[in-house]
Amino acid sequence: MRDVALLLALLRAAPAAGKGLHEHDGGAGGRDGRRTKPWRASEACVATGGAAPSVAIIGAGGNIGSRLHEVLSANCGWKVTGYDREPRLSPPRAKYPITPMSAASIPAAELAAYDAVVYLGGLTGRAACDRHTREQTLSENVDDPLALASRMGPSQLLVFASTSAITEGSGQRSAREDTAVRTELLDSYSSSMHQREAAMRQLAASKPAGAPQLVGLRFGTVIGVSPGQRVDLGPPAMLKSAYTTGVLKVAHPETSRAFLWLEDLCRGISRTIELRRGGAAIAPPATAHHSKRSAPSSSSMAPAAPPPFAIYHL
Repeated sequence: MRDVALLLALLRAAPAAGKGLHEHDGGAGGRDGRRTKPWRASEACVATGGAAPSVAIIGAGGNIGSRLHEVLSANCGWKVTGYDREPRLSPPRAKYPITPMSAASIPAAELAAYDAVVYLGGLTGRAACDRHTREQTLSENVDDPLALASRMGPSQLLVFASTSAITEGSGQRSAREDTAVRTELLDSYSSSMHQREAAMRQLAASKPAGAPQLVGLRFGTVIGVSPGQRVDLGPPAMLKSAYTTGVLKVAHPETSRAFLWLEDLCRGISRTIELRRGGAAIAPPATAHHSKRSAPSSSSMAPAAPPPFAIYHL
């Protein structure tokens, strides 16, 4: 029961979506122990000049996509279109309309009109992948986003989701974006995300002048409140287990799990879009942890052509 009490204490201490996270150098407070200015959702946007970007979100009805849709539309004032082939949301929970359409069904002219596309589709999670064959998993998690990227042009940006589980085996050591991947340790879900990254990297290499800008974000379990809230992953699932059985059912307790606040993820995505539109070859802000190599120095802030392909840890 001690573990149950600890979990409940952590959940009570966790920031609710939109309430503000006190941060200083990526932490919860200043080095002298004092609280610093709370972060707010409106700070997800940065101004680089020009018209508001036009953004499409694939998977806008999901746990992450539904909150991202809110942040980019309400807080940033951007022109956002949400797509979801099987939208689970309906009014009043769905504050913004969702087009019931898959990525493959978006007309070419419609797709070409977007400055950026955020891909959050596919089979998200181990349980979903385990319910499908290897071929079905690769079709959903590799072929579908690759086909979408192949239809986009060099002036566009595609931000696609990956997973921090790709660094399986790193233990409690901080992994870098260039850390060697131990493919023999990857499960079906993690392996499909690794192959997604490889396919996007190959597309960028094979079409250096024709592929869109490709940015992959590796993140772990996302914690936060959203209209498309999922309760079958991470802390909500553990809380249910603790409340209903008095026992925390945890598989592989020796495994280190990466957690990311949903508001930080939305901020990372929005700033990636803005900075890429501004033509700056710099990494997203440090919403959690990414390698020193991807963090710009003061001398690297001058505008430069962004790399056609990049992977970042969040």
